[in-house]
Amino acid sequence: NALTFSLLKTPVSPNGVTLMVAVLAFLVTWLFWYGHFVAGAVLALVVSILDGVDGKLARTKLQFSRLGEHEDVIDYFYENSWYLALGVSLSSLTVSHFPLFCAAALVIADTADNIFYTLAGKWYGKSIDLFSRFDRSFRCVAGRRNIYATLFLVGFPLGYPSQTFVAATFWAVATATIHGFRLRWYGRVRNRKPVEGKGSF
Repeated sequence: NALTFSLLKTPVSPNGVTLMVAVLAFLVTWLFWYGHFVAGAVLALVVSILDGVDGKLARTKLQFSRLGEHEDVIDYFYENSWYLALGVSLSSLTVSHFPLFCAAALVIADTADNIFYTLAGKWYGKSIDLFSRFDRSFRCVAGRRNIYATLFLVGFPLGYPSQTFVAATFWAVATATIHGFRLRWYGRVRNRKPVEGKGSF
C-alpha cells in the first residue's frame, strides 16, 4: 500500500510496474541458474512484494489493460522458471538428478493447483480459499510463490539450498493435493441437501 501510494502522483503506469517486475523476476531465474542462491532469494522476495503493486495501482489510477488481465500468465512462467533453474543448478552442484525430479514435481504441483483454482471459479463462481473457514485459514500457509520465496530467504543463507528446495517441493505437492480434495469435497457438499445441526469442515 505504501509503494502504491508513493507512485500515485508519478507518471509510472501499472504496465510499467508489471514489466519491471517481469524483468526482475527473470533476473532471479538467471541468478538461480548460475548458483547465486542467496542473491536470487532476496530478489525473489522483492519481486513477491512488488507484484501486488501493479494491480493496486491500476485500480487506484483506473488504468486497465490487456497486459494486466494476463498478468497471472506472466507470473506462472517466471515462477516456474525459478524452480526449473534451481533444479538444474542444484543438480549440477550435488551431481544428482534428484533436484531435477523436485523441480518437475514442483512445476506439476503448481500447475495442478492453478487448474484447481480455475475450475473452482468456473464451476462454483468462487475461489477455493472461500469454500470454508478451513480453506480461508489454510490460504495463509498454502504453497505459493511468497511462501517459497520466504523459505528460500531462510534456507539458502543458512547453507541448505537442496534441503530447502526439497521442503518447498513437498509443500507444493501437499498444497495441490489438499486443494484437489477440497474442490471435490465442495462439489459433493453442493450436490446434497444440508443436514440441520451439522457444520462443514
